[in-house]
Amino acid sequence: RVCVPGSGVGRLAFELTRLGYCVQGNDFSLYMLLGSDFILNAGVATPEHPLKLSPWLLESRNVHGPGDPVRVVQIPDVDPWKVLCSPINP
Repeated sequence: RVCVPGSGVGRLAFELTRLGYCVQGNDFSLYMLLGSDFILNAGVATPEHPLKLSPWLLESRNVHGPGDPVRVVQIPDVDPWKVLCSPINP
């Protein structure tokens, strides 16, 4: 059994579950919990039709160039249901 504190949108917890561990992720941020629930349970976004986000749009730290805050991230890069329903490879 593994607990992942500060799990964000749950990518590390997802990867550990994929390896066969019993995992619980937790996070203080309601926004992260809502994002994780949306990605894993809503079924709206798939790798074929990903969501395009600019998560650093309001950040002023670690900005090294004018394009840094508007950089786009596409999620998810894998289909959680296909991965979790496939057999575990040791």
